[in-house]
Amino acid sequence: MERFFRDLKRDHRRRTGSNSYKRALKSMPTNAPLVKNLQNPDYVAILVKGQPTLEARFADIDASVVREEMKKLRRQTEKIPKPIRKLLTLPDLSKRVTQVLVAAVAS
Repeated sequence: MERFFRDLKRDHRRRTGSNSYKRALKSMPTNAPLVKNLQNPDYVAILVKGQPTLEARFADIDASVVREEMKKLRRQTEKIPKPIRKLLTLPDLSKRVTQVLVAAVAS
C-alpha cells in the first residue's frame, strides 16, 4: 500500500509539477489500490484460483448468484445503534479497548 501511494505521488508530481496531490487523491476511486495490485503476479494467482486468466475466472461466475447476493445486500438496512455510534466517536476509544483487552488477558 505504501508503494502504491509513493508511486501515485511521484506520478502526480511528474504530470502536474505540483507537490500537493490532495485533490487527485480525493478524486481517485476507492478501489484503485486493488486494481493496482493486478500488476502483482502473486495477487493475480490468488484471484484466478487455478484458471489461466482473470477473464476465465470471471467467466466462471454465475451472474444469477451475483444478482441474488446484491439483492440481499440492498434489503439489509442495518443501522449502527446510537450507543455504538457514540462509542465510535470517542477520542480515546483505542486506549480504552487496549486497557480492557490487557485486563482480560491478565485475568
